Amino acid sequence: MVVSSRPLRWRSLVPLVLAAALTLPGVAHADPATPSWQQFEDSRTGMLKKLAEPVLNCTRKKDDIAADSPIFHGCYDWHSAAHGHYALYATYLATHDKKYLDAAEKQIQPAGDPGVVARELKYMQDGSIGEDTADSPYGMAWLLETERAREQATGTRATRPLADEAVKQIKSWLADGNAEQNLFYDMHSNLSWTLQTLAGWAQYTGDNALLSSVRADVSKYLKTDQADQKCAKVLPGELSGELEPKSDITENGFLAPCLMRLAAVAKAGGPGTAEWVSRRLPKDVSVSLLTDPRSAHSAGLNFSRANALWEIYQTTRDSAVRDGFVKLVTAEVTRPQDWDTTSDYLNSHWIAQFGIRAIDQTFTHTEQIR
Repeated sequence: MVVSSRPLRWRSLVPLVLAAALTLPGVAHADPATPSWQQFEDSRTGMLKKLAEPVLNCTRKKDDIAADSPIFHGCYDWHSAAHGHYALYATYLATHDKKYLDAAEKQIQPAGDPGVVARELKYMQDGSIGEDTADSPYGMAWLLETERAREQATGTRATRPLADEAVKQIKSWLADGNAEQNLFYDMHSNLSWTLQTLAGWAQYTGDNALLSSVRADVSKYLKTDQADQKCAKVLPGELSGELEPKSDITENGFLAPCLMRLAAVAKAGGPGTAEWVSRRLPKDVSVSLLTDPRSAHSAGLNFSRANALWEIYQTTRDSAVRDGFVKLVTAEVTRPQDWDTTSDYLNSHWIAQFGIRAIDQTFTHTEQIR
């Protein structure tokens, strides 16, 4: 079945029972009522501050796995430290509380050490990261998010060479002939995540050549009949928070591949994108909370799915998709056992950052420089 043959449909949203944006912390709800958009906007800064606490805790560490990295050596591993710094810059941009900016800048601008960025660049280039796809392309993609947020927060480009190197390594990964096999991968080297983030960087920097290249890869790898047929079967399971066999998400997966595919197409944009994405959504989008994660990775699925849903909403303007986003974010914030410092470090070193990114996407930050 080729899903693209279905006509585009728009629908009115059945009114939902409204609830307070945040309920009692630590209580899991199988199907919590969805707050209104206004309630979400009123509570999002407070949610960011809650989520930032484990980020402040882990970015100051020097953990063994990335101990040799001059900058990104907390939060368990290199890529998590990179998105930990992103989360701090994003929280600062939303709250204007300088403690988040100061915490992020502590490693990047240590007193009396002007060479730290050059040493980090060497660390990225000399094989210290190597063939680990958790760091390249995944961590490199996160580094682009970090650099954008840092430039918006500080008005400087002192760390832009790190982003330039990240783009170079991502391009190399895309060109090596193996990227396509990662389209339905539910972990770090997911192709859609890589393309989505690269598209965002191209748009931020005004690099039209890079954006054209990303759109070509999106058309080649993501917009295929084979992908349509597979996702028509498993996307409902991804929306309902099901792991295998109802979806293709494994016990250790933290990304929903078919949702990520739609998010990447939406982010890359181009003529006809809204219609293309809308046709591949179920007739009535309904999102459910995952309340029984089987691993530290699957515990992040509520926030990671929310990230994808927001990108899809930005293109389709489908209010049911936005409601799904609000539902996942607000409900997961009330589940600190999944992400705060009282949970296992395998959870607390990264999941809150995904929640911060989901919420951060709903803000429009003034760009300090371009």
